[in-house]
Amino acid sequence: MRQPEVRGQEKLPARCPRTSPLGLESTKVRNETIGLWELQDQRQLESIACVKQKEAVDMEV
Repeated sequence: MRQPEVRGQEKLPARCPRTSPLGLESTKVRNETIGLWELQDQRQLESIACVKQKEAVDMEV
């Protein structure tokens, strides 16, 4: 007895799993870039605060 044909459901060859899901690497890079921007912003804020503190000390003298 013959098996009925099932169209459109051919078996595909097994694929090896990827080391990271699609898009994970770009997300990682984006997050690292955002982290770098945040670090630069933090450093700029600290620099501005330091300058303002020096100006305040100079005004008191």
